[in-house]
Amino acid sequence: MQYEELVAGIVKKDLARALGERSFTVYQGRLYPGRSGTRREVDIAAEITLAGIRLLIIFEIKRIKRKMGAAEIYQLLGLLDDISADKGVFVSSSGFSAEAIRVAASKGVTLVVIEEDMSSLEEGVIETFTARTAAKRLD
Repeated sequence: MQYEELVAGIVKKDLARALGERSFTVYQGRLYPGRSGTRREVDIAAEITLAGIRLLIIFEIKRIKRKMGAAEIYQLLGLLDDISADKGVFVSSSGFSAEAIRVAASKGVTLVVIEEDMSSLEEGVIETFTARTAAKRLD
């Protein structure tokens, strides 16, 4: 199973636990029209309906050996703006640089680390933190 599929499974389980089965849909690789006039592919998208209001949360998924930098956070912010998403979440297998954490904290992007070791996913061992909390730890 691919890393992105495992993350999508975690997202579905967490949303089902929090919201119930009928109020959300999770997509992988879905294209969304951008205000820029181009269609933009999203790694994982969660469309949630609460009290008749549609919310779009997008997940950028990176499974690489180096820590994600601020440039990747800015790319996600550009995507968020272009497709008018409500929330952005960046999932990395290797963590985030101090600068990336600061940028994410200032822009409300949630950062999630899911270790490269796939066995930890099967056991549900995931280190999750908000960028705001992580940035405070750096000071």
